[in-house]
Amino acid sequence: MSDRERSQMNREQGRRPAEQISVDEVRRSAKARGEESQEPSILKRLLLQWTLIRKPDFGDDEEVAWGKNKGQKLRLLDRPHMDFGLLICVLLLIALGSIMVISSGESISLWESSSIFLFVKKQAKALIMGLVAGVGCYLFGYKRAYKFATPIMILALLSCLLVFVPGIGITRNGASRWIALAGIEIQPSEILKFATIIFVSANLHKDTEIFCDPNSTKNKRTSVFLSYLVLIFMIAGILLIQPHASATIIILGCIIGILFIAGLKMKTVLVIVGGGLLTLIPVITLSTYRLKRVLALLDPNAVAESSHQSTQALYAFGSGGFLGKGLGNSIQKFSYLPEPTNDFILPIIGEELGFIGVMLVFVLFGYLIVRGVTISAYSKDNFSGFMAFGITLLIGLQFLFNVGVVTSLIPNTGITLPFISYGGSSMAIMCGMMGFLLRISKDALYDKL
Repeated sequence: MSDRERSQMNREQGRRPAEQISVDEVRRSAKARGEESQEPSILKRLLLQWTLIRKPDFGDDEEVAWGKNKGQKLRLLDRPHMDFGLLICVLLLIALGSIMVISSGESISLWESSSIFLFVKKQAKALIMGLVAGVGCYLFGYKRAYKFATPIMILALLSCLLVFVPGIGITRNGASRWIALAGIEIQPSEILKFATIIFVSANLHKDTEIFCDPNSTKNKRTSVFLSYLVLIFMIAGILLIQPHASATIIILGCIIGILFIAGLKMKTVLVIVGGGLLTLIPVITLSTYRLKRVLALLDPNAVAESSHQSTQALYAFGSGGFLGKGLGNSIQKFSYLPEPTNDFILPIIGEELGFIGVMLVFVLFGYLIVRGVTISAYSKDNFSGFMAFGITLLIGLQFLFNVGVVTSLIPNTGITLPFISYGGSSMAIMCGMMGFLLRISKDALYDKL
């Protein structure tokens, strides 16, 4: 039915269009009929692991079933806009990151080009890539991503294998994690993170009832679970050969998290996590540089060369104090702290902007995670719900890993700070994910966002 026909039918029946009905009117009408929705809280919905099954298709229906065979329905309203709070939060993170990348890259700019504007040009390119990716994904829409989930995953896996092709792959510091195409350097593991979230969410969209329905047989649940286990081993094998252990841990964490909210039992999750931790033992002990990083965490003085970054990061935090030394006045960025524009940009923020600057970063990421979980819990369908949760979990894990590394709580893993650290691939992928998340927020249950 076209919009004109629907509008004509509404006029004939004396009804107003949905966009003219306020939230309070809908609630009062539902309360008068004794049909007020009894949906659970956001936290309870996540703990229930999506057992309130929603419609499995992407139809244009105006209602979504909340309870299975309960007849409880909550009307949807076409949202006139996306979640502007989330958009502003992301823009603030990108703006802060751009300022700090230019400031922290001052010494590198002077060393490489004798000009302080080197990182201005580099960051401008990264921002353009992020803008194109974000707007492109928002317009492309998560519904189309659902249809192309398998091809996207295959291309992402193939791109990760290109790092081993001579002439295309780039090796730095003993790691083959980058490829060069048309003069542009790309880190395929960033693409794989995004592709994995889309692929797992799309397949779980079809398999949700197998996990949630108590009447489904054990053999069905086992076969579905084994298929995801094969995917986990495939991703881990490709990334560990590069080697890129930190990306492996984050991607596997996202897969397990999405499986959990889809209905995977906590006992199974704990078994997987336990098996993963046991697997880390030979991965660490058989690699000299990984073992040194772990030993440096336990005793920085014993392995000084591996603890240098962490030690200098703590010096930066400590010298910044409460208000910081002022923008551009960092000392550690002048060859004392390696990677000041990438993995260790947060200590530079602490040194120049102080405790206030670091807390601003924490507040912005906290708000982003809360909004992401809210959008996920009240999404229109299971696929968008799983995808929103996976995106939020990915950003949250990267944030926690980066903070853990720069504060010497965990060994150095080489994880960038989302939206803030320099990197064109990372910026493009993060902005692309935000484009999808903002599109999901536009279609979510209107009276909760």
